[in-house]
This record gives sequence, C-alpha cells and structure tokens, in this order.
Amino acid sequence: PPVDRLPALAARFDAIYRRLAAVTAPAEMAGAHGTLLSAVDLGLQAVRTRTRAAVSGDVKAAWDASAAASGAVMLLAQARQSIAVLSKPPELK
Repeated sequence: PPVDRLPALAARFDAIYRRLAAVTAPAEMAGAHGTLLSAVDLGLQAVRTRTRAAVSGDVKAAWDASAAASGAVMLLAQARQSIAVLSKPPELK
C-alpha cells in the first residue's frame, strides 16, 4: 500500500489484535485463535517494517516487510482452515 496509508493500516491491525486478544476461545478453538493472533501480529510487524523501509530507503527492511506480510497471509489461511474444519457440524454415519 502507499506509504501514506500505512499508519491507518497499522492502527487497524492493532485494533484487531486487541479485540482478538480480549476473546477467550473455547478449548477446541484455542489453536486456531492463537494462529489468528499470530497472523495479525505478523501483519502489524509487516506494516511497521514497511514504514521503516519507506522512510529509510532500506531495501533489506523492504524485503523483511514482504516476508512478514507473506507469513501473515499464510498464518491467516491456516487459521481460516482450522476454523472451517472445527466449525463443521458432525456427519451422521
């Protein structure tokens, strides 16, 4: 995203993290909840690193931000998959 949008994006990630952290997930969803928290935290780290890279012109920081963003997307996909599996009603046999 454009550099001028990064502060608002960081604020959104922070707000989402605080809301998720305030939730106590049921035991069977604890793993998915933890993965979701990790995804949001990594997304926030990606935004902060991207901001630092844009301000300083640090190419390595830009690569680190990209890697963090990619990791956040992967964790989000994993959390969504876990939640989908755990939310399915039992099948009658």
